Amino acid sequence: MKDMTDADVTAALRSLAADSLSRSAAVDHVPNLPGLYAFHGDQTAWSSLGLVPDFDGQPLYVGKAERSLNSRDVGTHFAPGKTGSSTVRRSLAALLVDDLHLVAVPRNQAKPDGSANFGLDGASDERLSIWMEQRLSLTTWIKPDGVVLDEVETEVVVRLRPPLNLAKVGEARARLREARKRMADLARTWQPETVASNATESLVPPKAPELSGAEPFSGLDASVADFWRFAMSDLRTNNVRGYLAEFLVARAVGATGQRVEWDAYDVTAPNGTRIEVKSAGYLQAWAQKKLSAPTFRVAAASAWDGKTGTWSDGRQFNADVYVFCLQTAKDHTEYDPLDVSQWQFYVADRAKVEGRGGASMGLSALAALAGEPVHYAGLHAAVVSAAQPGRAS
Repeated sequence: MKDMTDADVTAALRSLAADSLSRSAAVDHVPNLPGLYAFHGDQTAWSSLGLVPDFDGQPLYVGKAERSLNSRDVGTHFAPGKTGSSTVRRSLAALLVDDLHLVAVPRNQAKPDGSANFGLDGASDERLSIWMEQRLSLTTWIKPDGVVLDEVETEVVVRLRPPLNLAKVGEARARLREARKRMADLARTWQPETVASNATESLVPPKAPELSGAEPFSGLDASVADFWRFAMSDLRTNNVRGYLAEFLVARAVGATGQRVEWDAYDVTAPNGTRIEVKSAGYLQAWAQKKLSAPTFRVAAASAWDGKTGTWSDGRQFNADVYVFCLQTAKDHTEYDPLDVSQWQFYVADRAKVEGRGGASMGLSALAALAGEPVHYAGLHAAVVSAAQPGRAS
């Protein structure tokens, strides 16, 4: 083995900062060789995890694969049923437990051993994998012969300070450690399912009522509108901006009714066209050192059936039309989320999006895919035009 050099570290940092791959693209492009890998998150991923990047391009996690980058990164970290064997999956699960309604279980349910390396139940594992495929992308660096991988990993982690790394980073990470401990404690309380089959009918939720906002709480001097003001007043946050973008698209195409959490697509037009909506912007709800670079990514995913509580076999692109919504304001003094003239919409059909293979897209790549953006007044016609080549099967 040879001593690590600055050139080795520089090469690793450059490679891990290169264009990232979606999980579906990584299957074919990440080699079966040892090296380092980095997970990168989109704006919504950082927000959902309660994290703020220290610099543009900062990865969420860096790790090493001693044998095969493909089998470790693509085969283990992205795969359902592997949470007990994946540090990054456990960290993600600990921070997303409430958003994704995750249930911690022992890593080995047949022989629970009280290990801190908790797993997730089947449905939770699948939800986490889908979230990862939609929100995360991957970069890698292949280890040259003779280089000690652990030494390069240590130096890269120290320099990049990825917030989901616990070792080598030189920071306490108290919030992450406590969240993981809480999940491990919950896993230790797990008991095998004993609910009688005739009781499952009571677990099927009725249709949610359509609320006006005036509905009062019971035992509390507050209304639903008070809750909405508390939780959703800031339309700049990534999650709420996503809901707002879906609302704008729904109104443009004449869709009615409520959004359905965990549906395979976001909006259904009156003629049955299925639409997936993505959003991004230059400005965030937190202090920035510079404007964000809007990026979008759509990956093939399993479809959740809320009526049966099951996932579809295999992964596919589930919508007919994809609308990429850009909030264009670049100055907070002018930023008005309710001004539809500040939004631009890139519209593409399923075939074009499938052709990208799930790769992340900046605005230039998005324009090459979807053409020039339209303003709100032209959104309905653009969706109708994109839907004409044929709908998803």
